[in-house]
Parts: sequence; C-alpha cells; structure tokens
Amino acid sequence: GGRIDRFGMPVDPGNLLCFGRIGAVPAIVLPGCARSPRLNGIDFVLDRVFAGEPLDDALIASMGIGGLLKDFAPRPEPRVPRATRRTAPKIAVIVLAAGRSSRAAPQNKLLARLQDGRALVAATVDHALAARAALVLVVTGHQDDAVREALTGRPVRFVHAAAFASGMAASLAAGINALPADTAAALICLGDMPLVDAAAIDRMIAAYDPDEGRAIVVPTHRGRRGNPILWDRSFFPEIAALTGDAGARHILARHVDRIAEVEMPDDAVLRDFDTRDALAELKDRP
Repeated sequence: GGRIDRFGMPVDPGNLLCFGRIGAVPAIVLPGCARSPRLNGIDFVLDRVFAGEPLDDALIASMGIGGLLKDFAPRPEPRVPRATRRTAPKIAVIVLAAGRSSRAAPQNKLLARLQDGRALVAATVDHALAARAALVLVVTGHQDDAVREALTGRPVRFVHAAAFASGMAASLAAGINALPADTAAALICLGDMPLVDAAAIDRMIAAYDPDEGRAIVVPTHRGRRGNPILWDRSFFPEIAALTGDAGARHILARHVDRIAEVEMPDDAVLRDFDTRDALAELKDRP
C-alpha cells in the first residue's frame, strides 16, 4: 500500500537509502550506516522528516555532495593517502583539585581516604591516567602540598591556581592556560567524582569530532547531564575568561548546535562527593 519516492542517495555512507510513503506517513528503509554515530546520509533525511519539511526525489538528489562524507579505516581505498592522514587529536584531562571543600568542612574532601587507602582525588586521577588521554593536568589551590603528596608518583602535570579562593573560574583558567599549544580538546573533570572510570572517559573521547559537529561532549544518564565535559580548543578563550564561582556549564547554552550527548550506563557522571554524608557513603563502598 505504499510507494517508493527515491531509492539511492548520491553520498556515501548512505547511498542505499530507500525513501517512500505509506499514505501520508514517511517510510524509510534504513541503510546500514544508520547504526553508526558518525554523520552519514540518513542524517540529512531524518533532520527534514522530523522537522516536517517536504521531501521528494529531487530534494534527496540535491543533498548529494558527490563523494564520501568522511574516510574511515575499513574503506579499502581511502581518499587521503596513508602518509598524510591526520594523527589522533591530543586530548588532555584537567582535574580540578583546588577547592576549599567548604561543604565537607573541616575535612578536605579530596584527601578523604577510601577503603583501598587512596585519597579520593587519587582515585579520580587514576581513572584519568588509565584513559586514552595525552596528558593529565591537576589544578591545585587549597592545601596544595597535601594534594600533591596524595598524588605522589603519578605522571601528572601540576598547575597552581593562585586565585583559587575566588571561585571555580580561577581553577578553570589556570588549567586551560597551562595546556600545551597542540592540545585539541580538554576534558574538565571535577576532583570529587572518583566513580567516573577510564571507560567513561574513553567513550567521551571517542565521541569527540569537531568536523562532524561534536565539539562539546556531555555525558548523560537517563536524560540528565553530568560531568566531566569535553571541550574543543575553540572554546578555551570563553572558559579562560570566566570569573567568580561560575563553572563552564552555562557556556553550553550558547553552543547547543555543537553538543554531543553520550549516554552512560550508570550514574557515576551525576555523582560528586562534596558533603560529609556523601563522603561517609563513599568510604563504605567496596
């Protein structure tokens, strides 16, 4: 009872698209690339379908760019010669460990001991070091010496936020300004989130691709956004210019078109441990 308006699309991935209608309802036979998180031909079609825009044979034909949207490793004859292919972008993890822990006072939450004997901040940093990041940078401030001692022997780079008492913005600026010039993006991690493991960090790094519009990567769990957040270097000036105790989260509202959300299997990205009750709960975990 339906009809085919268009079979085939002049773009790859997506060239086996089949588009038609059953009555007034769009009907799409999805190409295999529909399973991929990467930009492909079906995305150009679905954007218009969901927006209620008219779609027909001629319009689909006009979407073609006449070639590949992006090279990928399994393709037998990639466009870009192997010798000139771009290397993987350098991603840094910035661990914010400069706060005064006012909500957990008199204890410094970052120095709270876990069952395995590590300080809380050490657990957070160890996950970052186990991930596929090129650099782990730790921003210190309050009790600088004690935080550094808790991380003894770990291959991290330290930077001290002299104005840490003025709020989180000073820590963010210190971290961003200390990054090497060839850093492509930075994942900003709160020091009191020790349940965010290397697998979660690697999922976010894998999702990052500014060429395809995924310049900010935000983790979610059941629809709620959490931390850490990965930022392309194009946002570094905005982050470094923040003042007071405001974090970088409100910058998201100005760049919704460049955000990619990555759903996580557990709520670790929603859980920080910044109160005495929360720390007591964490210490009881195996």
